[in-house]
Amino acid sequence: MVIIKLNKLLIDKQMTQKDLARMLGLSMTTVSKITNHKTKTISFELLDTLCKILDCDVKDILEYRDYSSESQNEQR
Repeated sequence: MVIIKLNKLLIDKQMTQKDLARMLGLSMTTVSKITNHKTKTISFELLDTLCKILDCDVKDILEYRDYSSESQNEQR
């Protein structure tokens, strides 16, 4: 599963979702959906813009967690 870590990043950068929405030119609803894992896709263009605005790498925004192998390890 891919995890979006924008909330933590925004806190670290002392930014609000409203600030980010304004800088991206997106609605608060869209930014809220992204930060709260309610969106199914995110474009490379948006990732690129987020990295520029937040002065970070993609790995600071996205993280992959393999829950299926964690579950298998717990069952052993």
